[in-house]
Amino acid sequence: NAYTCEDIIVFTFSGLDSRLTPDIKLRLFNKITGNYNIEEERFQNERKTVIEEYNDAFDDPISGTLNNFYRKKLNCAGVIGVKDDILRATNDSMKRMHDLYIKHPYSIIEIGPTKTKEFDNIEYSDHVSSLILSYGDYDVPLEKVNSDKSNIVGIAKRTFTQDDSKFICVINKMLGSGLESPFYKEIRENRGLSYFQYLSDMTIDNLGTCITLASTSKEREKELLDLYHNLFSDVTKYMTKERFDSIMKYISVNEEERKVLRYESYDDILSDGLIYVDKDSDKVTYDEVVNFAKSYYNNDNFTFEGVN
Repeated sequence: NAYTCEDIIVFTFSGLDSRLTPDIKLRLFNKITGNYNIEEERFQNERKTVIEEYNDAFDDPISGTLNNFYRKKLNCAGVIGVKDDILRATNDSMKRMHDLYIKHPYSIIEIGPTKTKEFDNIEYSDHVSSLILSYGDYDVPLEKVNSDKSNIVGIAKRTFTQDDSKFICVINKMLGSGLESPFYKEIRENRGLSYFQYLSDMTIDNLGTCITLASTSKEREKELLDLYHNLFSDVTKYMTKERFDSIMKYISVNEEERKVLRYESYDDILSDGLIYVDKDSDKVTYDEVVNFAKSYYNNDNFTFEGVN
């Protein structure tokens, strides 16, 4: 995970000690702190989604009032700067910020039995001790952009059963889970259509269905709707064997963690007799998953519409 709060940027990674090895941790560290090489098109798309997030934060009186109160009275910013700062930002300025604040971290906190000795030899920054943030005594105006938003919702017409759920679990993760998922890349990274994309299951009693969701401006509603129809015309072209293997490794690690934290896995008890989508998801094959996707994740089964 990664997040930005009042005065720091944090990257977090967690997993089994046997899997999250020093070599992997060092590779992740180098990936974050390495050379900034974001292409201009990618930057422009990302800026669009950050502006969307900003608009959402100041889109209603309650959120806007609270954010202004926190900033003025507690010197705590609940949003990323002022909107004009985002609009003025350039790819070059982001590179300068990366090299100044991310290339050399202030701290690495490593919790677990196996330590990464290379972290003792990296160059750390002392920026935190020298930066004093003051957000000023002014009101950030409400954006009032509710009327400019459109949500594209896709819902599967056909319900699924417990026997199907293991395929649903794997396919949803293959298509929509994480920054490397095809839906994330197509909707946010490649086109900057939406700050988020959502693909998940909904279960009631012993039946379930799937839902997908993304939000964009009204002027781009048709573009997002057309993209969803295009994605669901053949989802299997995004379901590579490499992606399947990666998801299955993730599921395998989750199963190991469930055994370690077995007393926290109360869902096994609560869901007895009901649909539990994770059940047996580690036992499916690539061919089974692709065949199920062809029959379920298509435009005949999913209906899409814009909701304002």
